[in-house]
Amino acid sequence: MQGTKEFRTERLYLRKYKPEDAEILYQRFGTDPVMVRYSGWNPYASLEMAREYWRQRFATEALRAVLKYRFLSERTDDVPL
Repeated sequence: MQGTKEFRTERLYLRKYKPEDAEILYQRFGTDPVMVRYSGWNPYASLEMAREYWRQRFATEALRAVLKYRFLSERTDDVPL
């Protein structure tokens, strides 16, 4: 395995997250009252909360589960996640 490969699509730039991304998320979402109003929660309410949330690696865990399901579900009906 060679690690995370960066690449672009028509709309996205995909790369491994960086710790400084937490500050951007805090500035764009954590300080936006509409974010909380419509989402019902705000893991970016403070810069420290944003950093802590990113340390938990929820997106990585979710993506791995989706990929595992996607590739294993073609072979069996019962796929433990």
